[in-house]
Amino acid sequence: MYPILFSLGHIQVYTLGIFLALALAVFYFVIKYLTSKKKRSFYFFQKRLTYFILAAIVGGRLFYVFLNPGFFQENIWNAFIPESFSWYGVLITTTALLFYFCYRNKEEFSVWFNFFLLAALPAITVGLIGYFLDGGISGKPTNLFLGIVFDNIYSNVPYVSPVHPVQLYLLALTIFITGLAFYFYSKKINVYFNSCFILFLLSTTNFAIEFLRGDVLPITLGLTTNQVIDVTLIILATAWFNHFIQTTTSFFEAEPQN
Repeated sequence: MYPILFSLGHIQVYTLGIFLALALAVFYFVIKYLTSKKKRSFYFFQKRLTYFILAAIVGGRLFYVFLNPGFFQENIWNAFIPESFSWYGVLITTTALLFYFCYRNKEEFSVWFNFFLLAALPAITVGLIGYFLDGGISGKPTNLFLGIVFDNIYSNVPYVSPVHPVQLYLLALTIFITGLAFYFYSKKINVYFNSCFILFLLSTTNFAIEFLRGDVLPITLGLTTNQVIDVTLIILATAWFNHFIQTTTSFFEAEPQN
C-alpha cells in the first residue's frame, strides 16, 4: 500500500494524514449544508470548531492508546505522536463537548447530535479510504477471491498471505448506511430515530467486521475491546429508541419556527 503519499525533500506527506484532513473538510461542509437546510445557526458550530478539532484529536488518540497499550510498551513517547485514532474516542469526546455547548447556549442537543452523526458518515467514508491505502485495520488471512496481499515493507499488516480487506468491507457498509441515513433525513424523519438508526447500524457493522480483523485480540468472552464498546453503543441506541417510541407522537419532525 501507500502510507507515504509523496515526499518533498526530507519531508514525507502521509496518506492517512491527508485523508483525515479531507475527512475533516467533508465533515465541516456537510454540517454547513445541514444547518442551512434546517435553518440552524452554522455560526454556533463554526465559532467552536477549534474546540471540536482539539477534542477529536486528543480524545481519538488517547482512546487509541488505551485500546492498544501493547503498541507503546517499548516506547511510551510514541503515544504522543498522532498517527492513528479511535473513532470511539472521537465520538465520546466530541459528543460530550457538543452536549456542554448546547446546554450553555440553549441549543437542541438532539438536533445537533443528528447533524454530527450525519456529517460523520461521509467523513468516515473518506477516512476509511485513507486507512486502506495506509494498510491499517488489517484482516485475517482468507482464501476467498476478495483477499488482498499487502506488502509488509510498506504496511502494518502482519500477514504476507491474502487477508480480508476489512477497510473495504467497512467502506461499502458505511456508504450503504450513509445513503439510508440521508434518505431518512430527506423524508424529515424525527432526529431521535435517525440518530438511533445511525448509531445502531454503525455499531452493529463494526461489531461484525471485528471478527474478520487480524490485528486485534479478544479480551473477554471471545470479544475484542472494540466489540465490547460496540455492544454498549447498541444497547444505548436501542434504549434511546425505546424511549423515543414511548414519548413521541410522530416519526416525522416538525419544521423549526423562524
